[in-house]
Amino acid sequence: MASVRYSAARKAEALHQVGAMQDRGYSRRNAVLAVAAQLGCCTETLNAWLRRDAVHQRSRGMGQATRLRQLEREVDELLRANALLRAELEQLQRWARSGDGLGARSPAAEPDAAFTRTAGAR
Repeated sequence: MASVRYSAARKAEALHQVGAMQDRGYSRRNAVLAVAAQLGCCTETLNAWLRRDAVHQRSRGMGQATRLRQLEREVDELLRANALLRAELEQLQRWARSGDGLGARSPAAEPDAAFTRTAGAR
């Protein structure tokens, strides 16, 4: 018997039909039987497509989880930088309000010890 090749679009449509039937309350087995009969293929062929699709979905989900972790790290870094900037702004505002800085050096002109250590490490 000659093997039949199905296009990717036809496979995707079959997978979609199985999912739609399962959403309507059919068991996976009955959904596979109905779609396989409609498509004219063996149920095992359709089950193999479903298994391959499930593996593909899991691997795509892992990529999303990795991206989510990366974005969470970036958010944490930005929150820390924002807190440092807010603290510096408060310090500058206190200095500006005090009015006694006429002859004194501004805090912005004095290097912050913590900042110079991290800047030198780069």
